[in-house]
Amino acid sequence: CDIKGPLFGPDTSVKVEFYQNVGSFTGWHAFIWRNWTWHLNSEVNHEKYAEEWTKEHQLELVRCASALSVIQNTAAKVGELGMGGYGYLGVCLDSVAICQYAVMKKTTIFPLLLCGQPRMLIINVARKIRAGMQSQNQNTSFEAVVTNIIRAIVNLSTDVDIPPKNICDALDRIEKSMPSKSIFSLVKISRKQASELREHLQNEYYSDSGTLKQPSVS
Repeated sequence: CDIKGPLFGPDTSVKVEFYQNVGSFTGWHAFIWRNWTWHLNSEVNHEKYAEEWTKEHQLELVRCASALSVIQNTAAKVGELGMGGYGYLGVCLDSVAICQYAVMKKTTIFPLLLCGQPRMLIINVARKIRAGMQSQNQNTSFEAVVTNIIRAIVNLSTDVDIPPKNICDALDRIEKSMPSKSIFSLVKISRKQASELREHLQNEYYSDSGTLKQPSVS
């Protein structure tokens, strides 16, 4: 997730990104590319939903990112994991999805790679941090942020092995995670395949309410 805005005037801006870094830690990172040339200066599709992010949502996102930085880096230390636990404790996409879900109760990120055992490690660390704050009567607003992060980790699906009930959601996230324009034909092919597969599944396996149809017994 990234935060953009004015720094010292209308012609000057700052852009920093929060994610789990492959070689160091989970947190805010500067020195990022402002434009991805191979995306032809286009937005990733889930950025089209930016109007949903009110000022309060953005502030809550910063709080979640800061809290998750502490939780993820502590989990890496507890687990004696190198490079900030990257891979085992998820990847950059997982860290962003957790914050997005904690604020908006949904995510547009694909793929989600965080699995069961490392999820429990992160959750247990988060619960201990929250318990420590409760015992010392510390910041209750930060405590609520930690609770939302725990709920996000519990509720987020995984794309390592997608169950039938989550397939359409995964396909929707695939489309939203791709750039709107790209020089790579694979992007166009993937979007087309995702759209066709979702249409087929909705026609064959899902009811009008969006729930899986019950199999017929013969």
